Amino acid sequence: MSSPPSSSPLHLSSLRSPPRLTGLFRAAQRKLWPLHWGPWRNDSHVYVPHEAVLNGSTDVFALLASITPARVAQMQSTIARHARRLVYGLPSIPLRRDAFTILTRAVLHRRAEEELERRVPANSSRPDHGPDAPSTQLHQ
Repeated sequence: MSSPPSSSPLHLSSLRSPPRLTGLFRAAQRKLWPLHWGPWRNDSHVYVPHEAVLNGSTDVFALLASITPARVAQMQSTIARHARRLVYGLPSIPLRRDAFTILTRAVLHRRAEEELERRVPANSSRPDHGPDAPSTQLHQ
């Protein structure tokens, strides 16, 4: 059900193919890949602070055994639906919704915002710019 523990923030077990759940033991691991993993992060792994394991206050095996089969199935389904977002350059992915596309769109979006800020001063009186203007978001 889960992958072997790791002591580094980035570990290859974090990228295993679906439907395998990953055990994360460092808070920094939960902050990796915000564009790619952010929206579905909490439904794709089991987090156990490494300090709790080292000081004996948490039994990893008991914690994993306490996860209901329904929750495991839900997490596996989430991973199966979204794992493509962590993989670069898979031509078989419909509409190329892989990590490359997500990153490219984010870069282009950031570039467009910077260009708009360059053209329109921050104190512009245009209604679609300024502190009360709606925020633009990257749609994926």
